[in-house]
Amino acid sequence: MLRESESLAAESGDLPPLGKGSDRQAAHYYRAMHARAVQREEQWKERALAAEDEEVRRQVEGIKQRLERELAERHQWAGCIELSITPGS
Repeated sequence: MLRESESLAAESGDLPPLGKGSDRQAAHYYRAMHARAVQREEQWKERALAAEDEEVRRQVEGIKQRLERELAERHQWAGCIELSITPGS
Protein backbone atom coordinates (compact mmCIF):
# COMPACT_ATOMS: atom_id res chain seq x y z
CA MET A 1 0.00 0.00 0.00
CA LEU A 2 1.24 3.50 -0.82
CA ARG A 3 1.64 6.16 1.77
CA GLU A 4 0.71 9.74 0.98
CA SER A 5 4.35 10.74 0.57
CA GLU A 6 4.96 8.04 -2.05
CA SER A 7 3.96 8.45 -5.66
CA LEU A 8 2.79 5.89 -8.18
CA ALA A 9 5.68 6.86 -10.40
CA ALA A 10 8.12 5.78 -7.72
CA GLU A 11 6.84 2.23 -7.90
CA SER A 12 6.63 2.07 -11.67
CA GLY A 13 10.36 1.83 -12.22
CA ASP A 14 10.30 4.83 -14.57
CA LEU A 15 12.27 6.98 -12.20
CA PRO A 16 15.81 7.96 -12.98
CA PRO A 17 18.33 6.11 -10.79
CA LEU A 18 18.80 7.70 -7.41
CA GLY A 19 22.10 9.36 -6.65
CA LYS A 20 23.29 9.22 -10.25
CA GLY A 21 21.95 12.55 -11.45
CA SER A 22 21.14 16.02 -10.40
CA ASP A 23 17.82 17.56 -9.55
CA ARG A 24 18.06 19.34 -12.86
CA GLN A 25 18.31 16.06 -14.75
CA ALA A 26 15.36 14.67 -12.81
CA ALA A 27 13.36 17.80 -13.62
CA HIS A 28 14.10 17.36 -17.33
CA TYR A 29 13.13 13.71 -17.12
CA TYR A 30 9.80 14.39 -15.40
CA ARG A 31 9.03 17.34 -17.67
CA ALA A 32 9.55 15.09 -20.70
CA MET A 33 7.34 12.39 -19.15
CA HIS A 34 4.63 14.98 -18.52
CA ALA A 35 4.89 16.32 -22.08
CA ARG A 36 4.44 12.79 -23.47
CA ALA A 37 1.44 12.23 -21.20
CA VAL A 38 -0.14 15.50 -22.34
CA GLN A 39 0.47 14.52 -25.97
CA ARG A 40 -1.14 11.09 -25.44
CA GLU A 41 -4.13 12.71 -23.77
CA GLU A 42 -4.56 15.10 -26.71
CA GLN A 43 -4.41 12.18 -29.15
CA TRP A 44 -7.03 10.27 -27.14
CA LYS A 45 -9.29 13.32 -27.09
CA GLU A 46 -8.91 13.79 -30.85
CA ARG A 47 -9.75 10.12 -31.48
CA ALA A 48 -12.76 10.29 -29.15
CA LEU A 49 -14.06 13.44 -30.86
CA ALA A 50 -13.54 11.90 -34.30
CA ALA A 51 -15.47 8.80 -33.22
CA GLU A 52 -18.28 10.96 -31.82
CA ASP A 53 -18.40 13.00 -35.04
CA GLU A 54 -18.62 9.82 -37.11
CA GLU A 55 -21.44 8.50 -34.92
CA VAL A 56 -23.36 11.77 -35.27
CA ARG A 57 -22.87 11.68 -39.04
CA ARG A 58 -24.26 8.13 -39.16
CA GLN A 59 -27.27 9.11 -37.06
CA VAL A 60 -27.97 12.18 -39.19
CA GLU A 61 -27.67 10.12 -42.38
CA GLY A 62 -30.11 7.55 -40.97
CA ILE A 63 -32.61 10.25 -40.04
CA LYS A 64 -32.22 11.85 -43.46
CA GLN A 65 -32.89 8.56 -45.23
CA ARG A 66 -35.93 7.86 -43.06
CA LEU A 67 -37.37 11.32 -43.74
CA GLU A 68 -36.76 10.93 -47.47
CA ARG A 69 -38.61 7.59 -47.43
CA GLU A 70 -41.51 9.04 -45.46
CA LEU A 71 -41.69 12.03 -47.79
CA ALA A 72 -41.67 9.78 -50.86
CA GLU A 73 -44.44 7.65 -49.32
CA ARG A 74 -46.53 10.73 -48.55
CA HIS A 75 -45.93 12.12 -52.02
CA GLN A 76 -46.98 8.81 -53.56
CA TRP A 77 -50.05 8.64 -51.30
CA ALA A 78 -50.99 12.25 -52.14
CA GLY A 79 -50.59 11.46 -55.85
CA CYS A 80 -53.04 8.56 -55.52
CA ILE A 81 -55.60 10.83 -53.87
CA GLU A 82 -55.21 13.45 -56.60
CA LEU A 83 -55.79 10.81 -59.29
CA SER A 84 -58.92 9.50 -57.61
CA ILE A 85 -60.59 12.89 -57.21
CA THR A 86 -59.87 14.36 -60.61
CA PRO A 87 -62.97 15.69 -62.37
CA GLY A 88 -64.59 13.42 -64.91
CA SER A 89 -63.45 10.16 -63.38
